Amino acid sequence: MAKTSLPKHELERAVLAEIRRSFGGAEILAVEVDYCADLDAGSNWRIAATSRRASSIDNATEDDRFHTASAILAAYEKLGSLFNLRTHS
Repeated sequence: MAKTSLPKHELERAVLAEIRRSFGGAEILAVEVDYCADLDAGSNWRIAATSRRASSIDNATEDDRFHTASAILAAYEKLGSLFNLRTHS
């Protein structure tokens, strides 16, 4: 199945919505999608996320960190199989 290419802002919106659907995803305030030329990754993009607890990550429990990371990974795995980042106008 061919992947759909999305512009950066649309992919970021889809990623953030998908993360927030998952347990632990409510802590994510924003995401940034960047182009990644790693052919082994399975998609041409990666996620950088800003968490509500970013300034106090040392105070977050191990479970909080695990659930937040799991939400990000689940969104990447799901959407990475469906979408590529459009690299041209």
